[in-house]
Amino acid sequence: MPTYLNPLVVTSLAALIATTLAAIAFSDQLGRGARLNAVRALGAVYAVWLPVMIWLAMDGVFVASAAEVSPVLPLAILGPPLTLLAALALSPSLRRLAGGLSQEWLIGVQMLRVMGGVFVLVWAGGALPWEFALPAGLGDVAVGLIAMIALNRLRTGSATAVAWVRRTNIAGLADFAVALGTGFLSAPGAIQLLALDRPNDLIGLYPLVLIPVFAVPVFIGVHILSIRLHLARRAEAGGPVPA
Repeated sequence: MPTYLNPLVVTSLAALIATTLAAIAFSDQLGRGARLNAVRALGAVYAVWLPVMIWLAMDGVFVASAAEVSPVLPLAILGPPLTLLAALALSPSLRRLAGGLSQEWLIGVQMLRVMGGVFVLVWAGGALPWEFALPAGLGDVAVGLIAMIALNRLRTGSATAVAWVRRTNIAGLADFAVALGTGFLSAPGAIQLLALDRPNDLIGLYPLVLIPVFAVPVFIGVHILSIRLHLARRAEAGGPVPA
């Protein structure tokens, strides 16, 4: 495991946590009390979730078994976004909160996807297979750059802003589908079909595994909130939003 990975991953996750909390704190359409309560609630979730993921990762829970397909890693990745969807469906107060968020901040969070370039860096050092590192890393960087363009369009009030928001969300979710697929298929285990000469051993180990089990669910959750906000604004406009 490269020695630079731990500080790099920890710094990236700290930036992600700070940015998502700021996305709530600076959403002007929400009242001050609602913002404060939401920041406290999300901060409490992070205060439990991240240490648990670190503990499980350091205990080797996410390391794939050669004999069977473990549901632990997929559950850690998809569980939080599915929980968010269920909470949005069941909680009117959460829906009101989500409706008051700032699309600029939600898209701005996706700019941090450039952190995925770490996969390319580790591949260049010979520690990850290209079958995973290149599509996942370059895809993340591309999404981060698309989000930068989308944010600029939103801030300038461009007529193409809505189209760029859609592109950010579509590209972001497609990138995760590719990254997760190549990640599972290249990792040592019962379903390994890629990188047979150099398995993706590091992806289940601390600290690199914190990206799929923490950063990825957070980014997916932000995509969910952004798409929901986009659809709500289109409904309020009474029809399709111009591209």
